[in-house]
Amino acid sequence: MSNTRRKLAFVSTLTCVPWGGSELLWSETALRLLKAGHKVAASVCEWPTRPKQLVDLRQAGVDLNERWVNPLRRGQAVLRPLIQRTGHWRFGRWLARQNPDLVCISSGSIAEDLSLINPIVRTGTPYVLIIHAVGEKLWPNDQRARSFMEFCGRARRCFFVSHGNRKLLEIQLGMALPNTEIVR
Repeated sequence: MSNTRRKLAFVSTLTCVPWGGSELLWSETALRLLKAGHKVAASVCEWPTRPKQLVDLRQAGVDLNERWVNPLRRGQAVLRPLIQRTGHWRFGRWLARQNPDLVCISSGSIAEDLSLINPIVRTGTPYVLIIHAVGEKLWPNDQRARSFMEFCGRARRCFFVSHGNRKLLEIQLGMALPNTEIVR
């Protein structure tokens, strides 16, 4: 990036734990960009107890948005689509207020819900993907594979944490992924 100040948004799709290994890469990048004078926002899942790392990010100046994780029990599954649409609507409003120059979507694994990418695609905001975990046990079904192909194809760049992860996802999708790069 040039000396021009940018507004960047980080979106973590991690929903299984409050803070995981995939959070380290995007959060350290966010702090570096903040220190370089850029405006940084992040959208993460809300947890009953906020991880210390999120408190530290907020104190450093990251504009933090915490999305509600749906704790519905099995018998209430009929409400899930409504709650998910409401969450996407709220996320879309947050994204519109941020009006970022670039969104970085950090996916802890390919098994996570990537439907948050849809509001980003609808706004036309450029985005990059960080794909952390790809594995033999995380083989995507046909619908998820089609979504991944579309999301990866529209991304400015797809970052992987290893060559093995990239190669395995290309095998699973049956295509070479464009614009990929390995980050550590």
